[in-house]
Amino acid sequence: MIQDLPVADLAAGLEARSVVLLDVRPVEDVAAGHIPGSWPVALAVLPLRLRDVDDPLQVRLRTSAALVALVAGDEGRLAAARALLAEIGVEAVGVTGEVVAWSRAGRPLNRGRIDVEDPAERMGRPTVDG
Repeated sequence: MIQDLPVADLAAGLEARSVVLLDVRPVEDVAAGHIPGSWPVALAVLPLRLRDVDDPLQVRLRTSAALVALVAGDEGRLAAARALLAEIGVEAVGVTGEVVAWSRAGRPLNRGRIDVEDPAERMGRPTVDG
């Protein structure tokens, strides 16, 4: 398994829709800047979202062969999110340098408060395949 996904590979994967990017950082961090196309799901909410088989995120994870990548903000949150995903049989990788590396590579960030508990309601939500 790949341990970390370089930003260039993440960008290509998001464009090709071969990567599902979960941002499990606290809502304040996500609002300060997040990668376009990410699913913002606070770590505290992730277990609930993963238990609901009708949740759009759960459907995307179950029905897609896409690589799952995580933006977590710290190693503890990354390990916790990986463990939760592993419980439903999903392996996930980190993103090398996370949001800072994305921005330093000249890529845009979305800013502003978003509803991390219901990304299906926010504008610009990735389209669910399958």
